[in-house]
Amino acid sequence: MAGPGVGTAVPARRESAYRNEQTEGGQTMVMRRRPPAGNVRRVEPHGDAIRYTVVSKAGDTVQCESHGERAWLLNKDRMPTVLRYRSQPITFTWRDEGGKEHTYVPDFMVWTRDGPIEIHEITRAFRRSRPESARREEEGRRTCRERGWRFFVHDEGALPGQTELANLLALIRFRPRIYADPAVALLAALRLRDGERQGLRALAEDVAGVLGVPPARAFGALHHELWHGTLATDMETVLIFDDGRPSPEARAWLPIAAATTIEEVLS
Repeated sequence: MAGPGVGTAVPARRESAYRNEQTEGGQTMVMRRRPPAGNVRRVEPHGDAIRYTVVSKAGDTVQCESHGERAWLLNKDRMPTVLRYRSQPITFTWRDEGGKEHTYVPDFMVWTRDGPIEIHEITRAFRRSRPESARREEEGRRTCRERGWRFFVHDEGALPGQTELANLLALIRFRPRIYADPAVALLAALRLRDGERQGLRALAEDVAGVLGVPPARAFGALHHELWHGTLATDMETVLIFDDGRPSPEARAWLPIAAATTIEEVLS
């Protein structure tokens, strides 16, 4: 929601939600909102970067301040080992050699199924050479080491590319359990149990025909499995067309863990 424009009246009961800011063109009104629950601050605009909020699989509102952060979050959300993640989660404080206090708020905190808490920072490669950025990293690593946490920094070279981001955005709408179909998932797994990589569209149409369900239902169920990692694919290949059907180039296969589970069920 944008702040009020020039000449727009702000209702008295909402005045406390705005603050005045001085700009080159005069005075403007900027929305002042509380951060989401568990966040120590709201993200700030940086140049032409676009801010987003996403809802995590744990139901938390999570802030991100760039395309790169959003892509990283979506990828993290798919990982079965990730239980929860939170943006702007904590303030690290330290004093420099002159006794001056400094603060640093990392981008994300991640809770995993079988490991320590993780702190993640998303940045650009050229920024890491700046003295202030290097000091923040140093203090972040030191603080995490003291607390038994893990500290990670990711730059653009480690983030999902444009095709992968497009696929993540297409698949996330199939995250809800309403798309889950155990019969479709089981038959697809049986078709792929020998390690074969099959065309995703052909696989969905085959499963739909055998089970007597609409192809759209099979498409949705397999996309749900792809999001949750029980089916694997190449995320650098376009997966879904505008009509909701899988791309003819998309291939699917069983990840090792899922293949092992199928063999255990059948044995």
